[in-house]
Amino acid sequence: MGAFSLSFLVILSLAWTIQEIQGTRLTFYWVVYEKDYPQGSDEQLATCSGKTLARTSKKFAEDIKVEGSGILRNEDILNLGSCISTANPCEKKNGKYNCFDKVSAPLGSQNNKLVPFVSVASNGLPFGTTGVIAEFVGKKLPNGKETHDGCVRVDDTCSTCTHNDWVDFYVLKKRNYEFILSNWGVKDNVKFTEKKCTPKKYNVK
Repeated sequence: MGAFSLSFLVILSLAWTIQEIQGTRLTFYWVVYEKDYPQGSDEQLATCSGKTLARTSKKFAEDIKVEGSGILRNEDILNLGSCISTANPCEKKNGKYNCFDKVSAPLGSQNNKLVPFVSVASNGLPFGTTGVIAEFVGKKLPNGKETHDGCVRVDDTCSTCTHNDWVDFYVLKKRNYEFILSNWGVKDNVKFTEKKCTPKKYNVK
């Protein structure tokens, strides 16, 4: 085989393995803390089979079903259960949100621990896919000491994402999301390049 043909195949192979998605929709999600909400017992949060786990305020119930994970006042951690998906979102049925599991940490779609500033949720990319979001590169983290290298990993699916060109970025706490909005200058759409990369371990609280 000639050198030109070999080079062509190498280039073609790279084109297949590195997918650049222009205009990827970007949103954010985080853990909600019941202590940040007024006390209440208006709503019941229950398992997928209907066992009540907690009674909370209406606002907290609405937010935890959107964000996916929450910590109760008694420090129990609730996470959306395996019964929830884009096709079967968390909705109130028979007076309860039958959507949750009690867990030891906020979890992704394969019972894996979510990693702040690394994990993204996606319905269009396979679990474990890594890639770089160009707009994240060099951005300072809320701790003021580290910068992001752009590398993220698909660790979750997104029950609120309505199309495949959409990534939901996990930032642990709402205040981190607010920091990003104020300091990173990112827009609703970003450039995501699917490629092999090793996510950094950030010191995020």
